[in-house]
Amino acid sequence: MTRIHCWRVSLINSFLIFRMVLSSITPAVSYSTYRAPYHPSSDPTRFPAIPDYYIVKLREGHELEDHFAYIGLDLSSMQEFGRIDGLSSYYGKFSYKVVHEKIRRDPGVLYVEEDTPVHLID
Repeated sequence: MTRIHCWRVSLINSFLIFRMVLSSITPAVSYSTYRAPYHPSSDPTRFPAIPDYYIVKLREGHELEDHFAYIGLDLSSMQEFGRIDGLSSYYGKFSYKVVHEKIRRDPGVLYVEEDTPVHLID
């Protein structure tokens, strides 16, 4: 074997090893083409959305832990996060990118809506 041939074999092997390592460290998140419906505030003049706050409704049987595993983020560790018990929902402050590129891609999400202030009438 010539020196050049050995160098080529070594380079090819290095490339193959690099591809194997790279494929093993890519996220296990499977991004589908699904996008959960997004509902902006129905009356932005009377009920303006709270910037970057959203309510996420999960499908029946889709657990929060499954959702976090799918999107690759544990949102419950964020300071402004809360569960809505009994409704398979949660709310919190999330970036536009997290909402539209991660949360809405999970087929277990029924819909995402902007959070708005609630006004009680006396």
